[in-house]
Amino acid sequence: MKKALTLLIFCFALLPLTAQNNWSSATLVKTEGDTLRGLIDFQNWRKNPSRIQFRSTSQATQESFGPLDLQSFWVPEESVHFQGAVVEVDFSPFATQQLTVDQQADFRLDTVFLRSVFLGAVNLYFLRDRDTKEHFFLQRPGGAIEELQYLRYLEEVGGKKVVKTKDIYKTQLLEYLGDCPAARNLIAGVRYREQDLLEILLTYQTCQAGAEPEFVGKTDLGRFIFGVAAAGILSKYDFVASSAPTLDEVEFEYCPNFGIAASMEYILPRNRGKWSFYSELMWKTKHVLLTEENVNAIIAKREWELDLSYLCLNAQFRYNYPTGRIRPFVGLGFSYGYATKANSRYYEERNIIGIPDVSESKLISPIRKYELGALLTLGARHGRFALDARYEIGNGLSPSIDLRSTSNSIFLVLSYQFADR
Repeated sequence: MKKALTLLIFCFALLPLTAQNNWSSATLVKTEGDTLRGLIDFQNWRKNPSRIQFRSTSQATQESFGPLDLQSFWVPEESVHFQGAVVEVDFSPFATQQLTVDQQADFRLDTVFLRSVFLGAVNLYFLRDRDTKEHFFLQRPGGAIEELQYLRYLEEVGGKKVVKTKDIYKTQLLEYLGDCPAARNLIAGVRYREQDLLEILLTYQTCQAGAEPEFVGKTDLGRFIFGVAAAGILSKYDFVASSAPTLDEVEFEYCPNFGIAASMEYILPRNRGKWSFYSELMWKTKHVLLTEENVNAIIAKREWELDLSYLCLNAQFRYNYPTGRIRPFVGLGFSYGYATKANSRYYEERNIIGIPDVSESKLISPIRKYELGALLTLGARHGRFALDARYEIGNGLSPSIDLRSTSNSIFLVLSYQFADR
């Protein structure tokens, strides 16, 4: 079992490191104005790329281009457009633990690929920098590109430091969009996020005498996929210490069980759907039985039985290989179960001087109703179907410090999702 556990952890660490090129048709416009058509290694980047890899054909030599080499590049299949630019970027900290009292903007010149969110009467661009801070930029066609400023800082209030914000971007929006009454009325409620800014620019575009925008990017908010699953399960319990004499000598073997589940998976935005959060509500049985016969001259038979069923919430963070007909995935998470049935039994048949004697008692009392476990998964997907193997180790069923136990389960799960990924 330790070998299987080590293998699963190794696979979880290794799979994201494997090469996953995704050559997609693209059009590049070089700084000099020349147009190149071919293929780029498109990764649906979460952070804006610093360079892109290009081939004129699938067999051609690979070339690398940075923001100073290209005016722009366009991936029509993905509706993605990037602009090469040299811009002033505010690198002031955004994470709460890094903020200071009266924090000021920290503008520095940077060379970047900006992702186009909207190209029209006013252009909107997006940048997620190396520290994962999000930036938005506005530009009138042919004009300078200017960052929309949103500053977080600390302020002392009543002896405590609280987080405050400066929504400077709203004043900037008024300067750019104030000549459109419909857009101007929306500015006060606009949050510093892509969907809000895109909506106000679409509204502003309607004030331009019917002019259509040149480009509207797809806002990737991630998506949910629902499904069902069925599992074959091998379960056992280990007792590492016991106050119950009948458990001192017990070594349960793996016993067959089963489970059914309804699942929900959230595919995180960008990165070609590589990362996801998978959760499921599973009902499963956990029945184990150990029988010994002809133990000695007195004991003819004895049985140890644990008969439980659980309603479990299983949650995993998964890495999904994004290409190929068969796509492997690995997952790491936890399981939290509530026992809907919890029975235990110790049965013994004795034969004393030819007189049979039968006794039966509870094996464990009380039985803990809740079980928490760690969950590791290795599987593969084909279309809407997936098959995965899981290993789960739980904190057992005894609430007593005198009787410690662990549960071990091996799953083989067949699942089906109601939508394509």
